[in-house]
Amino acid sequence: MLTIVHKTVHNNGCEKMGKKKEIVHPETLAEKHQVTRAGLALLRVLADPEARALKVIDQCRLAGITYDTYYRLFRDPRFQAAYRDLCVALGLSYVAKSIDGLASRAATGDAAAAKLILELAGMYAPTIRHEHTHEVGAKTLRELLKAKRRNIIDAEYKEVKEGPDAES
Repeated sequence: MLTIVHKTVHNNGCEKMGKKKEIVHPETLAEKHQVTRAGLALLRVLADPEARALKVIDQCRLAGITYDTYYRLFRDPRFQAAYRDLCVALGLSYVAKSIDGLASRAATGDAAAAKLILELAGMYAPTIRHEHTHEVGAKTLRELLKAKRRNIIDAEYKEVKEGPDAES
């Protein structure tokens, strides 16, 4: 289980309060997956969304590790598991922000936002009514039943489906 620092999403409230936006504690992930000190240092860097956009060499510099250590860590299954958990937590935080914005729009009367929330919750599924007819070549129910017994309808249906000009 990941440790989430902020359970509610708020617009840049962390910066206003003088706190750094941190989604998960890299220390918790490192301990859970028994990651090395170098792995913990890299997780700390990768937990910062701005640092994730940097070049690998710059991430290495921030973490205080070498380029070779960076790639060695990504081959380590323990680091891979910790990094996967970090990515999931970061992804969930972005989803939470999106849903929070969607809920705000729904609360102000946006029907499309409310409908989307209900769809995501599995409480609404759009339906489409589709009607169609088939001509089967029989004039009465009795003829239809006789034709079915002789498999004439199946042959006619196949001809209609393939088209009159289709070669057999």
